[in-house]
Amino acid sequence: MWIVRATPHGDKGVERYSRASMLRIAIIFLLLALTACAAQPPATVVDADADATAALLRAESLLAAGDSDAAVDAYLAAAHGSDDPALLGRAATVAAAVDRGAEARDLVERWAALAPDDPRAQARLALLRFEARELDAAVTALARVRLLSGAEAAAGLLVTGTPSVRAKRVLVAHSAAFPDDPAAAFALASAAWRSADLTTAAAAATRALMLKPSWDDATLLAARIGVRQGHGVAALADLDALAARPDAPLALGLAAGMLRAEAGDGDGARRVLERIVKTDVDAALPRIALAAVLADQGRYAEAMSTLRVVSQASGRDDVRLELGRLAERTGDVSEALLWYREVERDEYAAAAAAGIARVLAKNETLESGIKFLQTARAGQPEWANTLTRIEADLLRAHGKPKDAQRLLTAALVTQPRDDDLRYSRAMAAVDAADLRVALKDLRELLAAEPDDPLLLNALGYTLADAGRKLAEAERLLTAALDGAPDEAAVLDSFGWLKFRRGDTATARGYLERAHRLDGDAEISAHLGEVLWTLGERDAARGIWAAARQRAPDDRVLAATVARLDRAP
Repeated sequence: MWIVRATPHGDKGVERYSRASMLRIAIIFLLLALTACAAQPPATVVDADADATAALLRAESLLAAGDSDAAVDAYLAAAHGSDDPALLGRAATVAAAVDRGAEARDLVERWAALAPDDPRAQARLALLRFEARELDAAVTALARVRLLSGAEAAAGLLVTGTPSVRAKRVLVAHSAAFPDDPAAAFALASAAWRSADLTTAAAAATRALMLKPSWDDATLLAARIGVRQGHGVAALADLDALAARPDAPLALGLAAGMLRAEAGDGDGARRVLERIVKTDVDAALPRIALAAVLADQGRYAEAMSTLRVVSQASGRDDVRLELGRLAERTGDVSEALLWYREVERDEYAAAAAAGIARVLAKNETLESGIKFLQTARAGQPEWANTLTRIEADLLRAHGKPKDAQRLLTAALVTQPRDDDLRYSRAMAAVDAADLRVALKDLRELLAAEPDDPLLLNALGYTLADAGRKLAEAERLLTAALDGAPDEAAVLDSFGWLKFRRGDTATARGYLERAHRLDGDAEISAHLGEVLWTLGERDAARGIWAAARQRAPDDRVLAATVARLDRAP
Protein backbone atom coordinates (compact mmCIF):
# COMPACT_ATOMS: atom_id res chain seq x y z
CA MET A 1 0.00 0.00 0.00
CA TRP A 2 0.97 3.61 -0.34
CA ILE A 3 2.56 5.16 2.72
CA VAL A 4 1.22 8.57 3.67
CA ARG A 5 3.39 10.17 6.30
CA ALA A 6 2.55 12.99 8.65
CA THR A 7 4.44 16.22 8.16
CA PRO A 8 5.40 18.51 11.07
CA HIS A 9 2.42 20.69 10.27
CA GLY A 10 -0.15 18.00 10.80
CA ASP A 11 -1.24 17.42 7.23
CA LYS A 12 -0.38 14.26 5.35
CA GLY A 13 2.44 13.95 2.89
CA VAL A 14 5.87 12.51 2.18
CA GLU A 15 8.48 12.74 4.91
CA ARG A 16 10.55 15.29 3.03
CA TYR A 17 9.51 18.78 3.96
CA SER A 18 9.45 21.72 1.60
CA ARG A 19 11.75 24.61 2.42
CA ALA A 20 9.84 27.89 2.12
CA SER A 21 12.16 30.89 1.98
CA MET A 22 11.30 32.22 5.44
CA LEU A 23 11.84 28.80 6.97
CA ARG A 24 15.20 28.48 5.26
CA ILE A 25 16.28 31.83 6.65
CA ALA A 26 15.20 30.88 10.16
CA ILE A 27 17.14 27.61 9.95
CA ILE A 28 20.26 29.43 8.80
CA PHE A 29 20.10 31.92 11.66
CA LEU A 30 19.69 29.07 14.15
CA LEU A 31 22.57 27.08 12.76
CA LEU A 32 24.79 30.13 12.68
CA ALA A 33 24.06 30.80 16.31
CA LEU A 34 24.94 27.23 17.26
CA THR A 35 28.10 27.27 15.17
CA ALA A 36 29.21 30.55 16.67
CA CYS A 37 28.83 29.10 20.17
CA ALA A 38 30.96 26.06 19.42
CA ALA A 39 33.57 27.50 17.07
CA GLN A 40 36.49 29.79 17.79
CA PRO A 41 35.81 33.33 19.05
CA PRO A 42 34.41 35.76 16.48
CA ALA A 43 37.50 37.91 16.89
CA THR A 44 39.39 35.55 14.60
CA VAL A 45 37.06 36.55 11.77
CA VAL A 46 37.69 40.24 12.30
CA ASP A 47 41.43 39.58 11.96
CA ALA A 48 40.97 38.07 8.49
CA ASP A 49 42.10 40.08 5.48
CA ALA A 50 39.98 43.03 4.41
CA ASP A 51 38.43 41.33 1.37
CA ALA A 52 37.24 38.33 3.40
CA THR A 53 35.89 40.57 6.14
CA ALA A 54 33.97 42.70 3.64
CA ALA A 55 32.53 39.59 2.00
CA LEU A 56 31.48 38.22 5.39
CA LEU A 57 29.73 41.46 6.31
CA ARG A 58 27.95 41.44 2.95
CA ALA A 59 26.87 37.80 3.48
CA GLU A 60 25.37 38.53 6.88
CA SER A 61 23.63 41.61 5.50
CA LEU A 62 22.08 39.61 2.67
CA LEU A 63 20.99 36.92 5.08
CA ALA A 64 19.33 39.48 7.33
CA ALA A 65 17.54 40.88 4.28
CA GLY A 66 16.16 37.45 3.40
CA ASP A 67 18.18 36.77 0.24
CA SER A 68 19.50 33.37 1.26
CA ASP A 69 20.93 32.29 -2.13
CA ALA A 70 22.93 35.50 -2.55
CA ALA A 71 24.01 35.22 1.08
CA VAL A 72 25.45 31.75 0.41
CA ASP A 73 27.45 33.09 -2.54
CA ALA A 74 28.81 35.84 -0.33
CA TYR A 75 29.72 33.40 2.43
CA LEU A 76 31.54 31.25 -0.10
CA ALA A 77 33.43 34.29 -1.33
CA ALA A 78 34.43 35.13 2.23
CA ALA A 79 35.60 31.57 2.85
CA HIS A 80 37.57 31.28 -0.41
CA GLY A 81 41.20 30.79 0.44
CA SER A 82 40.60 31.40 4.14
CA ASP A 83 42.22 29.28 6.84
CA ASP A 84 39.98 30.58 9.59
CA PRO A 85 38.01 27.66 11.11
CA ALA A 86 35.22 29.85 12.46
CA LEU A 87 34.60 31.43 9.06
CA LEU A 88 34.69 28.06 7.30
CA GLY A 89 32.27 26.65 9.86
CA ARG A 90 29.79 29.47 9.37
CA ALA A 91 29.99 29.21 5.58
CA ALA A 92 29.62 25.40 5.66
CA THR A 93 26.59 25.61 7.91
CA VAL A 94 24.86 28.09 5.62
CA ALA A 95 25.65 26.11 2.46
CA ALA A 96 24.32 22.89 4.01
CA ALA A 97 21.14 24.60 5.20
CA VAL A 98 20.17 25.63 1.67
CA ASP A 99 21.15 22.39 -0.07
CA ARG A 100 24.40 23.61 -1.61
CA GLY A 101 25.88 20.17 -1.09
CA ALA A 102 29.08 20.33 -3.13
CA GLU A 103 30.17 23.63 -1.61
CA ALA A 104 29.20 22.47 1.89
CA ARG A 105 31.27 19.30 1.51
CA ASP A 106 34.41 21.18 0.51
CA LEU A 107 34.01 23.66 3.37
CA VAL A 108 33.32 20.96 5.98
CA GLU A 109 36.37 18.97 4.98
CA ARG A 110 38.59 22.06 5.16
CA TRP A 111 37.03 23.07 8.48
CA ALA A 112 37.52 19.61 10.02
CA ALA A 113 41.13 19.43 8.76
CA LEU A 114 41.96 22.84 10.26
CA ALA A 115 40.13 22.10 13.53
CA PRO A 116 40.67 18.38 14.22
CA ASP A 117 39.80 18.85 17.90
CA ASP A 118 36.67 20.93 17.34
CA PRO A 119 33.71 18.62 18.13
CA ARG A 120 31.38 20.78 16.06
CA ALA A 121 33.51 20.34 12.96
CA GLN A 122 33.88 16.61 13.49
CA ALA A 123 30.14 16.20 14.08
CA ARG A 124 29.42 18.04 10.83
CA LEU A 125 31.93 15.78 9.08
CA ALA A 126 30.20 12.68 10.46
CA LEU A 127 26.86 13.90 9.14
CA LEU A 128 28.43 14.69 5.79
CA ARG A 129 29.77 11.16 5.49
CA PHE A 130 26.37 9.80 6.45
CA GLU A 131 24.54 11.91 3.87
CA ALA A 132 27.05 10.84 1.21
CA ARG A 133 26.34 7.16 2.05
CA GLU A 134 29.98 6.69 3.09
CA LEU A 135 28.92 4.50 5.98
CA ASP A 136 32.32 3.18 7.06
CA ALA A 137 33.68 6.73 7.10
CA ALA A 138 30.63 7.85 9.08
CA VAL A 139 31.34 5.20 11.73
CA THR A 140 34.95 6.38 11.98
CA ALA A 141 33.81 10.01 12.28
CA LEU A 142 31.36 9.05 15.04
CA ALA A 143 34.23 7.49 16.97
CA ARG A 144 36.12 10.79 16.67
CA VAL A 145 33.10 12.73 17.94
CA ARG A 146 32.87 10.30 20.83
CA LEU A 147 36.49 10.97 21.76
CA LEU A 148 35.96 14.74 21.67
CA SER A 149 32.43 15.13 23.06
CA GLY A 150 31.57 11.93 24.90
CA ALA A 151 29.53 8.81 24.29
CA GLU A 152 26.08 10.41 24.35
CA ALA A 153 26.96 13.13 21.83
CA ALA A 154 28.26 10.56 19.34
CA ALA A 155 25.48 8.03 19.84
CA GLY A 156 22.73 10.60 19.52
CA LEU A 157 24.05 12.28 16.40
CA LEU A 158 22.26 10.01 13.92
CA VAL A 159 19.23 8.98 15.99
CA THR A 160 17.02 11.13 13.77
CA GLY A 161 19.00 10.50 10.59
CA THR A 162 16.95 10.24 7.42
CA PRO A 163 16.44 7.74 5.95
CA SER A 164 16.37 5.83 9.21
CA VAL A 165 17.48 2.54 7.67
CA ARG A 166 20.83 4.14 6.80
CA ALA A 167 21.16 5.54 10.31
CA LYS A 168 20.43 2.08 11.69
CA ARG A 169 23.24 0.55 9.64
CA VAL A 170 25.76 3.09 10.94
CA LEU A 171 24.58 2.71 14.52
CA VAL A 172 24.74 -1.10 14.32
CA ALA A 173 28.47 -0.76 13.64
CA HIS A 174 28.86 1.98 16.27
CA SER A 175 27.16 -0.14 18.92
CA ALA A 176 29.27 -3.16 18.02
CA ALA A 177 32.41 -1.07 18.43
CA PHE A 178 31.32 0.05 21.91
CA PRO A 179 29.34 -2.92 23.31
CA ASP A 180 29.41 -1.65 26.91
CA ASP A 181 28.01 1.78 26.09
CA PRO A 182 24.30 2.14 26.99
CA ALA A 183 24.04 5.32 24.91
CA ALA A 184 25.19 3.45 21.80
CA ALA A 185 22.67 0.67 22.43
CA PHE A 186 19.84 3.16 22.99
CA ALA A 187 20.73 5.09 19.82
CA LEU A 188 20.58 1.86 17.84
CA ALA A 189 17.24 0.95 19.42
CA SER A 190 15.85 4.37 18.50
CA ALA A 191 17.03 4.18 14.89
CA ALA A 192 15.76 0.62 14.51
CA TRP A 193 12.38 1.68 15.94
CA ARG A 194 12.18 4.49 13.40
CA SER A 195 13.00 2.08 10.58
CA ALA A 196 10.31 -0.40 11.71
CA ASP A 197 12.81 -3.11 12.64
CA LEU A 198 11.24 -4.27 15.89
CA THR A 199 13.53 -7.25 16.44
CA THR A 200 16.70 -5.13 16.32
CA ALA A 201 15.02 -2.37 18.31
CA ALA A 202 13.90 -4.73 21.08
CA ALA A 203 17.31 -6.36 21.42
CA ALA A 204 19.10 -3.00 21.56
CA ALA A 205 16.64 -1.52 24.06
CA THR A 206 17.07 -4.58 26.29
CA ARG A 207 20.84 -4.16 26.04
CA ALA A 208 20.60 -0.49 27.00
CA LEU A 209 18.54 -1.34 30.09
CA MET A 210 20.96 -4.10 31.10
CA LEU A 211 23.80 -1.57 31.00
CA LYS A 212 21.78 1.23 32.59
CA PRO A 213 18.78 -0.10 34.58
CA SER A 214 15.73 2.08 35.31
CA TRP A 215 16.60 4.46 32.46
CA ASP A 216 13.39 6.36 31.75
CA ASP A 217 13.94 6.89 28.02
CA ALA A 218 15.00 3.30 27.39
CA THR A 219 12.13 1.93 29.48
CA LEU A 220 9.65 4.01 27.52
CA LEU A 221 11.09 2.89 24.19
CA ALA A 222 11.08 -0.76 25.29
CA ALA A 223 7.40 -0.43 26.22
CA ARG A 224 6.54 1.12 22.85
CA ILE A 225 8.35 -1.69 21.05
CA GLY A 226 6.66 -4.37 23.18
CA VAL A 227 3.18 -3.00 22.55
CA ARG A 228 3.85 -2.81 18.80
CA GLN A 229 5.10 -6.40 18.83
CA GLY A 230 1.74 -7.45 20.25
CA HIS A 231 2.77 -8.13 23.83
CA GLY A 232 -0.10 -5.97 25.08
CA VAL A 233 -0.28 -4.50 28.55
CA ALA A 234 2.38 -6.95 29.79
CA ALA A 235 4.91 -4.80 27.95
CA LEU A 236 3.94 -1.83 30.15
CA ALA A 237 4.83 -3.27 33.55
CA ASP A 238 8.21 -1.55 33.89
CA LEU A 239 6.88 1.69 32.45
CA ASP A 240 3.94 1.66 34.88
CA ALA A 241 6.37 1.24 37.78
CA LEU A 242 8.46 4.22 36.67
CA ALA A 243 5.39 6.36 36.01
CA ALA A 244 4.10 5.65 39.55
CA ARG A 245 7.11 7.29 41.20
CA PRO A 246 6.28 10.54 43.02
CA ASP A 247 8.98 12.36 41.04
CA ALA A 248 8.12 10.80 37.69
CA PRO A 249 7.96 13.28 34.80
CA LEU A 250 4.56 13.94 33.27
CA ALA A 251 5.69 12.44 29.96
CA LEU A 252 6.00 8.96 31.45
CA GLY A 253 2.44 8.94 32.77
CA LEU A 254 1.13 10.23 29.46
CA ALA A 255 3.05 7.59 27.57
CA ALA A 256 1.79 4.84 29.87
CA GLY A 257 -1.80 5.94 29.26
CA MET A 258 -1.52 6.23 25.50
CA LEU A 259 0.36 2.97 25.12
CA ARG A 260 -2.30 1.24 27.17
CA ALA A 261 -4.84 2.51 24.62
CA GLU A 262 -2.69 1.24 21.76
CA ALA A 263 -2.51 -2.14 23.48
CA GLY A 264 -6.32 -2.30 23.40
CA ASP A 265 -6.99 -1.36 27.02
CA GLY A 266 -9.05 1.78 26.42
CA ASP A 267 -10.65 1.77 29.87
CA GLY A 268 -7.28 1.36 31.57
CA ALA A 269 -5.84 4.18 29.47
CA ARG A 270 -8.74 6.43 30.40
CA ARG A 271 -8.27 5.76 34.14
CA VAL A 272 -4.53 6.53 33.96
CA LEU A 273 -5.08 9.77 32.07
CA GLU A 274 -7.99 10.87 34.27
CA ARG A 275 -5.74 10.55 37.33
CA ILE A 276 -3.15 12.79 35.68
CA VAL A 277 -5.78 15.36 34.70
CA LYS A 278 -7.11 15.49 38.27
CA THR A 279 -3.58 16.01 39.59
CA ASP A 280 -2.92 18.97 37.25
CA VAL A 281 -6.23 20.37 36.04
CA ASP A 282 -4.61 23.10 33.93
CA ALA A 283 -2.21 20.86 32.00
CA ALA A 284 -3.19 20.65 28.33
CA LEU A 285 -1.25 17.61 27.09
CA PRO A 286 -2.93 15.10 29.43
CA ARG A 287 -6.30 16.48 28.37
CA ILE A 288 -5.44 16.09 24.68
CA ALA A 289 -4.41 12.47 25.33
CA LEU A 290 -7.54 11.78 27.37
CA ALA A 291 -9.76 13.36 24.71
CA ALA A 292 -8.19 11.07 22.07
CA VAL A 293 -9.01 7.99 24.16
CA LEU A 294 -12.56 9.18 24.82
CA ALA A 295 -13.10 9.90 21.13
CA ASP A 296 -11.88 6.41 20.20
CA GLN A 297 -14.56 5.09 22.56
CA GLY A 298 -17.20 7.22 20.84
CA ARG A 299 -17.56 9.56 23.84
CA TYR A 300 -17.25 12.75 21.84
CA ALA A 301 -19.15 15.06 24.20
CA GLU A 302 -16.87 14.08 27.08
CA ALA A 303 -13.81 14.51 24.88
CA MET A 304 -14.81 18.04 23.94
CA SER A 305 -15.69 18.96 27.53
CA THR A 306 -12.26 17.73 28.60
CA LEU A 307 -10.56 20.07 26.12
CA ARG A 308 -12.74 23.15 26.49
CA VAL A 309 -11.38 23.68 30.03
CA VAL A 310 -7.98 24.71 28.62
CA SER A 311 -9.03 25.92 25.16
CA GLN A 312 -8.58 29.61 25.91
CA ALA A 313 -5.17 29.32 27.53
CA SER A 314 -2.45 31.28 25.77
CA GLY A 315 -0.66 29.38 23.02
CA ARG A 316 -2.95 26.35 23.10
CA ASP A 317 -3.53 26.09 19.39
CA ASP A 318 -2.97 22.35 19.72
CA VAL A 319 -6.10 22.16 21.90
CA ARG A 320 -8.12 24.31 19.51
CA LEU A 321 -7.03 22.17 16.57
CA GLU A 322 -8.17 19.01 18.35
CA LEU A 323 -11.51 20.61 19.21
CA GLY A 324 -11.95 21.43 15.55
CA ARG A 325 -11.24 17.85 14.58
CA LEU A 326 -13.67 16.48 17.15
CA ALA A 327 -16.41 18.84 16.01
CA GLU A 328 -15.74 17.84 12.40
CA ARG A 329 -16.03 14.14 13.29
CA THR A 330 -19.40 14.75 14.97
CA GLY A 331 -20.70 16.82 12.06
CA ASP A 332 -20.94 20.11 13.98
CA VAL A 333 -19.96 22.35 11.09
CA SER A 334 -20.17 25.74 12.77
CA GLU A 335 -18.18 24.66 15.82
CA ALA A 336 -15.54 22.95 13.71
CA LEU A 337 -15.02 26.10 11.65
CA LEU A 338 -14.95 28.22 14.81
CA TRP A 339 -12.15 26.21 16.39
CA TYR A 340 -10.13 25.79 13.20
CA ARG A 341 -10.24 29.55 12.56
CA GLU A 342 -8.87 30.28 16.02
CA VAL A 343 -5.65 28.40 15.25
CA GLU A 344 -2.80 30.83 14.59
CA ARG A 345 0.59 29.23 15.22
CA ASP A 346 2.51 28.08 12.15
CA GLU A 347 3.04 24.50 13.30
CA TYR A 348 -0.73 23.93 13.41
CA ALA A 349 -1.90 26.35 10.73
CA ALA A 350 -1.69 23.96 7.78
CA ALA A 351 -3.68 21.27 9.58
CA ALA A 352 -6.33 23.85 10.52
CA ALA A 353 -6.50 25.09 6.91
CA ALA A 354 -6.98 21.52 5.71
CA GLY A 355 -9.78 21.09 8.25
CA ILE A 356 -11.58 24.24 7.12
CA ALA A 357 -11.30 23.19 3.47
CA ARG A 358 -12.66 19.70 4.23
CA VAL A 359 -15.61 21.08 6.18
CA LEU A 360 -16.48 23.61 3.47
CA ALA A 361 -16.15 21.02 0.70
CA LYS A 362 -18.31 18.47 2.50
CA ASN A 363 -21.03 20.78 3.78
CA GLU A 364 -21.15 23.49 1.11
CA THR A 365 -19.40 22.77 -2.19
CA LEU A 366 -16.00 21.48 -3.25
CA GLU A 367 -15.46 24.82 -4.95
CA SER A 368 -15.86 26.68 -1.66
CA GLY A 369 -13.15 24.55 -0.04
CA ILE A 370 -10.84 25.07 -3.02
CA LYS A 371 -11.48 28.81 -3.02
CA PHE A 372 -10.59 29.03 0.67
CA LEU A 373 -7.25 27.30 0.06
CA GLN A 374 -6.49 29.47 -2.96
CA THR A 375 -7.19 32.62 -0.96
CA ALA A 376 -4.99 31.36 1.88
CA ARG A 377 -2.21 30.57 -0.60
CA ALA A 378 -2.34 34.05 -2.07
CA GLY A 379 -2.17 35.63 1.38
CA GLN A 380 0.59 33.36 2.71
CA PRO A 381 3.03 32.62 -0.11
CA GLU A 382 5.48 31.01 2.32
CA TRP A 383 2.92 28.21 2.77
CA ALA A 384 2.14 27.89 -0.95
CA ASN A 385 3.50 24.37 -1.45
CA THR A 386 1.87 22.97 1.68
CA LEU A 387 -1.49 24.51 0.79
CA THR A 388 -1.15 23.24 -2.77
CA ARG A 389 -0.71 19.69 -1.50
CA ILE A 390 -3.72 20.09 0.79
CA GLU A 391 -5.77 21.26 -2.19
CA ALA A 392 -4.58 18.28 -4.22
CA ASP A 393 -5.57 15.90 -1.42
CA LEU A 394 -9.00 17.51 -1.28
CA LEU A 395 -9.48 17.10 -5.03
CA ARG A 396 -8.43 13.45 -4.85
CA ALA A 397 -10.78 12.81 -1.93
CA HIS A 398 -13.63 14.17 -4.05
CA GLY A 399 -12.82 11.98 -7.04
CA LYS A 400 -10.92 14.55 -9.11
CA PRO A 401 -7.40 13.12 -9.35
CA LYS A 402 -6.73 14.58 -12.79
CA ASP A 403 -7.42 18.07 -11.46
CA ALA A 404 -5.08 17.34 -8.55
CA GLN A 405 -2.39 16.16 -10.95
CA ARG A 406 -2.71 19.32 -13.06
CA LEU A 407 -2.49 21.51 -9.95
CA LEU A 408 0.67 19.77 -8.76
CA THR A 409 2.23 19.82 -12.23
CA ALA A 410 1.78 23.60 -12.36
CA ALA A 411 3.38 23.95 -8.93
CA LEU A 412 6.35 21.82 -9.95
CA VAL A 413 7.09 24.17 -12.84
CA THR A 414 8.22 26.79 -10.35
CA GLN A 415 9.36 24.34 -7.61
CA PRO A 416 10.91 21.43 -9.53
CA ARG A 417 13.03 20.27 -6.57
CA ASP A 418 10.19 20.03 -4.07
CA ASP A 419 9.95 16.34 -3.18
CA ASP A 420 6.67 16.80 -1.31
CA LEU A 421 4.98 18.10 -4.44
CA ARG A 422 6.47 15.36 -6.59
CA TYR A 423 5.35 12.59 -4.23
CA SER A 424 1.88 14.10 -4.07
CA ARG A 425 1.73 14.22 -7.87
CA ALA A 426 2.72 10.56 -8.03
CA MET A 427 -0.21 9.67 -5.74
CA ALA A 428 -2.59 11.80 -7.82
CA ALA A 429 -1.28 10.23 -11.02
CA VAL A 430 -1.93 6.73 -9.66
CA ASP A 431 -5.52 7.72 -8.85
CA ALA A 432 -5.84 9.20 -12.34
CA ALA A 433 -4.51 5.97 -13.92
CA ASP A 434 -1.55 7.91 -15.35
CA LEU A 435 1.11 5.35 -14.54
CA ARG A 436 3.67 6.98 -16.82
CA VAL A 437 3.81 10.09 -14.65
CA ALA A 438 3.49 8.18 -11.39
CA LEU A 439 6.37 5.84 -12.18
CA LYS A 440 8.54 8.65 -13.52
CA ASP A 441 8.09 10.71 -10.34
CA LEU A 442 8.72 7.76 -8.03
CA ARG A 443 11.82 6.68 -9.93
CA GLU A 444 13.17 10.22 -9.71
CA LEU A 445 12.57 10.37 -5.95
CA LEU A 446 14.11 6.94 -5.44
CA ALA A 447 17.19 7.87 -7.48
CA ALA A 448 17.92 10.58 -4.91
CA GLU A 449 17.33 8.22 -1.94
CA PRO A 450 17.93 4.68 -3.19
CA ASP A 451 18.01 3.15 0.30
CA ASP A 452 14.75 4.66 1.55
CA PRO A 453 12.43 1.69 2.21
CA LEU A 454 9.31 3.82 2.03
CA LEU A 455 10.13 5.02 -1.47
CA LEU A 456 11.12 1.48 -2.47
CA ASN A 457 7.72 0.42 -1.19
CA ALA A 458 5.86 3.16 -3.03
CA LEU A 459 7.34 2.24 -6.39
CA GLY A 460 7.11 -1.50 -5.77
CA TYR A 461 3.47 -1.31 -4.69
CA THR A 462 2.53 0.87 -7.66
CA LEU A 463 3.98 -1.70 -10.05
CA ALA A 464 2.41 -4.63 -8.18
CA ASP A 465 -1.03 -3.06 -7.96
CA ALA A 466 -0.95 -2.30 -11.68
CA GLY A 467 0.23 -5.82 -12.47
CA ARG A 468 3.29 -4.49 -14.28
CA LYS A 469 6.95 -5.56 -14.08
CA LEU A 470 6.25 -7.86 -11.17
CA ALA A 471 9.82 -9.15 -11.01
CA GLU A 472 11.07 -5.58 -10.54
CA ALA A 473 8.33 -4.97 -8.00
CA GLU A 474 9.49 -7.99 -6.02
CA ARG A 475 13.10 -6.76 -6.02
CA LEU A 476 12.00 -3.34 -4.79
CA LEU A 477 9.71 -4.70 -2.10
CA THR A 478 12.27 -7.23 -0.91
CA ALA A 479 14.71 -4.34 -0.42
CA ALA A 480 12.01 -2.37 1.38
CA LEU A 481 11.34 -5.31 3.72
CA ASP A 482 15.04 -5.65 4.42
CA GLY A 483 15.15 -2.02 5.54
CA ALA A 484 11.78 -1.90 7.35
CA PRO A 485 10.81 -5.49 8.19
CA ASP A 486 7.96 -4.56 10.53
CA GLU A 487 6.40 -1.69 8.57
CA ALA A 488 2.76 -2.64 8.05
CA ALA A 489 2.46 -0.86 4.72
CA VAL A 490 5.51 -2.67 3.33
CA LEU A 491 4.23 -6.04 4.56
CA ASP A 492 0.89 -5.25 2.92
CA SER A 493 2.59 -4.37 -0.37
CA PHE A 494 4.64 -7.58 -0.36
CA GLY A 495 1.58 -9.66 0.44
CA TRP A 496 -0.38 -7.95 -2.31
CA LEU A 497 2.45 -8.62 -4.75
CA LYS A 498 2.41 -12.31 -3.83
CA PHE A 499 -1.35 -12.35 -4.39
CA ARG A 500 -0.88 -10.74 -7.81
CA ARG A 501 1.66 -13.43 -8.64
CA GLY A 502 -0.77 -16.20 -7.64
CA ASP A 503 0.89 -17.21 -4.36
CA THR A 504 -2.22 -16.78 -2.22
CA ALA A 505 -1.03 -18.78 0.78
CA THR A 506 2.15 -16.71 1.16
CA ALA A 507 0.16 -13.52 0.57
CA ARG A 508 -2.14 -14.40 3.44
CA GLY A 509 0.75 -14.67 5.92
CA TYR A 510 2.17 -11.26 5.05
CA LEU A 511 -1.23 -9.58 5.02
CA GLU A 512 -2.28 -11.07 8.35
CA ARG A 513 0.96 -9.79 9.89
CA ALA A 514 0.38 -6.35 8.39
CA HIS A 515 -3.18 -6.35 9.72
CA ARG A 516 -2.01 -7.20 13.25
CA LEU A 517 0.34 -4.21 13.17
CA ASP A 518 -2.15 -1.80 11.61
CA GLY A 519 -5.84 -2.32 10.89
CA ASP A 520 -5.73 0.23 8.07
CA ALA A 521 -8.71 0.09 5.71
CA GLU A 522 -6.62 -0.70 2.65
CA ILE A 523 -4.79 -3.51 4.44
CA SER A 524 -8.19 -4.83 5.53
CA ALA A 525 -9.40 -4.65 1.94
CA HIS A 526 -6.41 -6.66 0.71
CA LEU A 527 -6.57 -9.27 3.47
CA GLY A 528 -10.31 -9.65 2.97
CA GLU A 529 -9.84 -10.22 -0.76
CA VAL A 530 -7.25 -12.92 -0.14
CA LEU A 531 -9.53 -14.66 2.37
CA TRP A 532 -12.44 -14.35 -0.08
CA THR A 533 -10.34 -16.00 -2.77
CA LEU A 534 -9.48 -18.81 -0.34
CA GLY A 535 -13.19 -19.38 0.27
CA GLU A 536 -13.26 -17.87 3.78
CA ARG A 537 -16.00 -15.41 2.96
CA ASP A 538 -17.45 -14.91 6.43
CA ALA A 539 -13.99 -14.04 7.74
CA ALA A 540 -13.51 -11.60 4.87
CA ARG A 541 -16.86 -9.93 5.57
CA GLY A 542 -15.97 -9.59 9.26
CA ILE A 543 -12.68 -7.84 8.48
CA TRP A 544 -14.37 -5.52 6.00
CA ALA A 545 -17.18 -4.65 8.40
CA ALA A 546 -14.75 -3.74 11.17
CA ALA A 547 -12.71 -1.62 8.76
CA ARG A 548 -15.83 0.20 7.50
CA GLN A 549 -16.63 1.25 11.07
CA ARG A 550 -13.18 2.82 11.41
CA ALA A 551 -13.00 4.30 7.90
CA PRO A 552 -16.46 4.49 6.32
CA ASP A 553 -15.28 6.63 3.40
CA ASP A 554 -12.22 4.65 2.31
CA ARG A 555 -12.36 4.27 -1.44
CA VAL A 556 -10.20 1.14 -1.80
CA LEU A 557 -12.22 -0.70 0.82
CA ALA A 558 -15.55 0.36 -0.70
CA ALA A 559 -14.46 -0.65 -4.21
CA THR A 560 -13.20 -4.05 -3.01
CA VAL A 561 -16.42 -4.88 -1.18
CA ALA A 562 -18.58 -3.68 -4.07
CA ARG A 563 -16.60 -5.78 -6.55
CA LEU A 564 -16.58 -9.01 -4.54
CA ASP A 565 -19.43 -9.12 -2.06
CA ARG A 566 -22.49 -9.02 -4.27
CA ALA A 567 -24.53 -11.35 -2.13
CA PRO A 568 -27.93 -9.94 -1.14
